[in-house]
Formats: sequence, C-alpha cells, structure tokens
Amino acid sequence: MSNENEITAHGLALLSLINHADLNDRGAMLYSLIDGAKFPSLGRLTLPNDDSVTLHSLLGESAQVDAIYAGPVLLRHARGQHCPVLTKLLKQANSAHFLSLIVSDEPFPILFERLRWLTDVVHDDGTEWVMRYYDPLVLPHWLGVLDRAQRAAALGGSRAWVYIDMHGRPHSFGSEKIGDAVAIPSDPMLLSQQQCDELMSKTLPYMVMHQLESDDQHLLSTLSPRDRYAFFSQQLCKASAYGLSSPADLKCYCMLSLMIGAHFDASPVAAEALRQASPDDSFSERILSWTPEQWASLEESDSIL
Repeated sequence: MSNENEITAHGLALLSLINHADLNDRGAMLYSLIDGAKFPSLGRLTLPNDDSVTLHSLLGESAQVDAIYAGPVLLRHARGQHCPVLTKLLKQANSAHFLSLIVSDEPFPILFERLRWLTDVVHDDGTEWVMRYYDPLVLPHWLGVLDRAQRAAALGGSRAWVYIDMHGRPHSFGSEKIGDAVAIPSDPMLLSQQQCDELMSKTLPYMVMHQLESDDQHLLSTLSPRDRYAFFSQQLCKASAYGLSSPADLKCYCMLSLMIGAHFDASPVAAEALRQASPDDSFSERILSWTPEQWASLEESDSIL
C-alpha cells in the first residue's frame, strides 16, 4: 500500500502508457481530464506561477464559479510527466476514479473545443445535458455507444487517452493514425434514445453502488473492488428479468444480494415477493412487511442453496 509520498500503482500504470505515446515527438502535449465531482480537493489545488500548468473548465463561460470545480476540468501540463502537479494528483489514493490522461498533437484551442463539444450533448428529443464521459468509469462505456463518426470526432488528434477501468486495469485508446485529426462537427453532439438507453444500462451498476455506499460505506466491503461491477451487472440483469425497473426496487434487490447472497431470489419467501410485485405493490414495499420469521427463513434458505 502506497503512502502519501508515493505515486499509486494505478498512477504508475498510467505513466507507463503515457511514456509509450512519446511526448517528445512533434510537440505533443499532456493533459489530465478531471471529474471535479469525484475530487473535492480540486479547488484547493495550487498551480505554479509560471503557467506550466493551466486549468480550464469544460462547462463554458456561463458556469457558476462554484460549479466549475464540481464539473469537468482540463489541466494542461507543459512539463509532461515530470509536472509536480500531475505527480501530486497521481499520489491520490482514488486518482483512478477521477482522472484520465490525454496526449494530443492538436493545438490547445482545438482540443479544448473538441472536449467542449463532447461535453454538451443533445438528445434526439431536443433536450440538452452534460455528458459525464470525463468520469473514468463512464469513459469506456460512453465510447462504446458512439457510432463510427462520433468516435472519430471524439478521438481526433488524440495520440493516447489513458484510464484505469472498473477492474483496476490500465487501458489506452486514441485516433487510428497518430495526429490524424478529424474536424469538430458544427452541430452539437447528438445521442439517440438507443445510445442513451445502452449507456444507462452499462453505467447503472455504478449508480446502484454509489447509492448503497451512501447508505452504508461498509456495505460493499464483502466484494473485491475488481469484482463489484460484474456482480452488480449480473444482479441487475436478474432483477430486470423479474420485471423490476424502479430505482428503489433495483437498489433493494442488489442490497439483498449483498446481505443474504447472490441466489437469495431462489428462496421461497423472496420468490413469492418477486412473483407478486407490481407497480401498486412494489418489491421494495413488499419486503418491508416481512416478519422476523420470514427473514430467518430467507437467510437459512440461501445458506443451503
């Protein structure tokens, strides 16, 4: 386990991928893309006076000052991997959850506008919202739902974009040809309903995990961090197969799978509640009426499955 004076193992893995991108070739620049909502100390980060590190909010000029540090922020590191601010970031124990690194050949104004274009998204029903692609956990799922043209525009000019995935493994992606920049479309980034639904499905496990940890920070401790995404994906698929769809029911189902066991649904008391669940009598409401005897029966049933 690293101390506060050491770069974390995840941080070293990211730097290793950056080194393969060859920052010294053709003036490529290193950037860190930060999810401010997951790094509360961002607003207290001290930058050098020589402009070797500059901070740029991707929310636009209309954003409130207090919102800037809770949104997507791009840091430009003129000293590359030798930047002390980058080193400080990579010493953070949870840096893999709030930071990804970009090596780009593009002039800064063009890269900035490209990332701004990715941030402000229009749904095909006309609504507008901020896309959280800058969250490293969301990043690969978001990229996976983009069509070929959107992906090319997103990665255009990026030599490498590196991050740590949900299993703790380092990954890198970039444009197919180094420096092969694709023009930023004049129209806003548009996502279809199908793309939104697919992205929601892939990121739902993170949302449920966050809700459960907010209720009890120790609730997920029985699972290895590397196994959590797969576990919740499987449990949410099972819950959906039972017809559960409300946030309360999905959260309740996953909570029981953690507390009782992954196969709790096979016990008679749980099977009955799942079979009778309806919009007027939801699964989460039904379990509130369980007696102590039913709870004991549930735990006993799972222990012998």
